[in-house]
Amino acid sequence: MIDFQWTGQGLCATDVAYCLAASGSSEILPIKDDFVPTYLHFYYDHLTKSLVKYKVATSIDTAASIVPFLTFQKQYENAFLDLARIVVADHWKSIRPENFRERKGKMSYNAYNKSLPVALWFIARTIDYLERFAIPK
Repeated sequence: MIDFQWTGQGLCATDVAYCLAASGSSEILPIKDDFVPTYLHFYYDHLTKSLVKYKVATSIDTAASIVPFLTFQKQYENAFLDLARIVVADHWKSIRPENFRERKGKMSYNAYNKSLPVALWFIARTIDYLERFAIPK
């Protein structure tokens, strides 16, 4: 995936987090069930195969050792929380329920800004990831 807004080294998991939050639909992002691991495994499997195909790694095992899946998943969660910080502090500073109705189906808004079900999914995932990072008392 290519992000034309920024060029440089970074985490591929960041693009996955932005892609799911910005382009996901309520049909594929249910609020109660977290299907993100399915998408992460799909992306990760293709990533490791591409690392072999383009000779960055000599085998799938070698590719998986470059970025183990659990590391990739943690990077995704960090990237998602970073995006949530921006969404809550900036993108949603003046959002109202009617904004979702007005923006529904428009291409010029991210999914979390035009679909209430996606916004609720976004909030639920943010809470899940924050709870994983909570420091035990």
